[in-house]
Amino acid sequence: MGSGAYTRYAVFREALEQSSGLFAACAGWSLVDELGKGESESRLHNTDFAQPAIFAVQVALAALWRSWGIVLDVVVGHSLGEVAAAVSAGALSLEDGVGVVFERSRLMKTVAGKGMTAVVGLPLDRAAEARIIASSVPSCAFP
Repeated sequence: MGSGAYTRYAVFREALEQSSGLFAACAGWSLVDELGKGESESRLHNTDFAQPAIFAVQVALAALWRSWGIVLDVVVGHSLGEVAAAVSAGALSLEDGVGVVFERSRLMKTVAGKGMTAVVGLPLDRAAEARIIASSVPSCAFP
């Protein structure tokens, strides 16, 4: 779907290329190049490649729909889709969305296949402690 829309719609292509450029600054690889690879060469089966690709396609689809005059009253997403929804709704900038997805996919790669997702309720003081620990993780910074 993404490759067909990429070749057919300039708005989709421009949005995808914008995300690709931002991901390249963080990850050192081109999302556009990766999407253009054949199935045997593609690394999209790896979570650290798949998640950025899914996000970028979702954001590009939202841009395409806007170009057609489709304006959504409500945007929701689940899991990774929450970030694309937040970007599409204007709650996050594209740069911030890419940063979140880059970090999420990088971290998910380290635990892929090792467990399940859980929700943990923490009081504010404990959540603040967790944030201090998480802040020591390297992150993507845009110029």
